[in-house]
Amino acid sequence: MFTGLVALLFLVLLIPGLFGWIIPLVFGIKHIRKKTGGVVLTVVGSVWGAFAIVFGGLFTFFLVMGLRTMQVEDFDPAKFQGKTGRILLSHKAESELVVMSMGGIGTKRLRFKTLDGVITAPEGKYFPFEYTAFARDPAGKKWKASCTLLGGSVDDVSVSAESPRELAVGPPFTAKVTVTKEPGGEVGIDLKLTGQGGGRYTIQQMDSNDTPPGFEIIGPDGKVVLKDKFHFG
Repeated sequence: MFTGLVALLFLVLLIPGLFGWIIPLVFGIKHIRKKTGGVVLTVVGSVWGAFAIVFGGLFTFFLVMGLRTMQVEDFDPAKFQGKTGRILLSHKAESELVVMSMGGIGTKRLRFKTLDGVITAPEGKYFPFEYTAFARDPAGKKWKASCTLLGGSVDDVSVSAESPRELAVGPPFTAKVTVTKEPGGEVGIDLKLTGQGGGRYTIQQMDSNDTPPGFEIIGPDGKVVLKDKFHFG
């Protein structure tokens, strides 16, 4: 809500800032033609307009670049004509890796899909953005484990045709449960799943609507002390 109000306020201030220069410029030209002054208004409108055009151009450029980086493009090795290299994922199963391709105007996000942990990618430097591993349970339902890699332990990945680049991601997972006392006699239980490379993962079922996962608390004697469901997923 707050972010939306800030964006609306920014647009309200941006529009007169970009186009308000037309008013003093037009009035200034009219006064000059009538020989009743108007030089100051014309100069102010012209200088204001020059800054507005430059700022508007830069704003449009960065807006387009920002929108482009938000879109994810699926990479198809069969359609690519340039040099490629390989990224070897530590998890040898179905998964997806989304990276940020940094190249000035060519900046974009690419999604690589693999069934065996071997990814073919164009030569270049990438910043890992997101990783998702897929698996099915004994009942045949499909699950995904996702991790945001941007800003994590892996800063960048350089791909070249000479040698493959290894990347530690995905399972096996290490589970850590933190228990805290909450107001009102409630108990807070935070489950953290950490995969290879130190990334934190969230797990979601894909084939149906999510329901709050359940949990059991087992005492030292091996008996179930409490069986319940998480209130917040």
